[in-house]
Amino acid sequence: MSNGAQTPNEYRHTAGTFIVLARGVRGSCALCGGRGIFKNFFEIKDECPTCKLHFERIEGHMIGAIAINTIISFGVLLATIVASFVINWDNRTLGNILVPCIIVAVVFPVMFYRFSQTIWNAIDLIMRPLKETEASPGPWREEEPLDWRDQRKNARH
Repeated sequence: MSNGAQTPNEYRHTAGTFIVLARGVRGSCALCGGRGIFKNFFEIKDECPTCKLHFERIEGHMIGAIAINTIISFGVLLATIVASFVINWDNRTLGNILVPCIIVAVVFPVMFYRFSQTIWNAIDLIMRPLKETEASPGPWREEEPLDWRDQRKNARH
C-alpha cells in the first residue's frame, strides 16, 4: 500500500456454514443469530442490535437479496405451474392453471423478501471474511485476524 493506509483485519465467523445459512433462513442475524433485525416487515436495520454487524457490507449489497428473491420466486412459480397441471390434468381450464400461478407470482415474492435479505447476508458472510470494522468483538468471530494465523502457520513450515 503506497499511501500508508492500513487495511482492517479480516476475521472468520465461528459458526459453521450450515448454522450461518440456517440463521439466514430463520430470518435472524447470520453472524450471531440475534433477532429484532428488521425495522418493519420489509426493511432491515443498518446493523444487528446484538453483534453490530453492518448488513450492507458494500455498496449495492442488497442487490444479492433481490437476486435470491427472484430466483427462489421463479422456482416456486415453476413448481406451482407443474403442480397445477398435474392436479388439474383431467379438468384443465385456463382458470385452474392461471389463478394459483397469479396468486403465487404476486404473494410469494412479497412475503419472501425479508428472508431473502437474511439469506443473502448469510451467503455473503460465508463468502467474504469479516473486516474488524463490520462487527463488534464477541464469540461470533475468531479472536485473531486471518492474516495473523496465516503468518504463524507459515512460520512453522
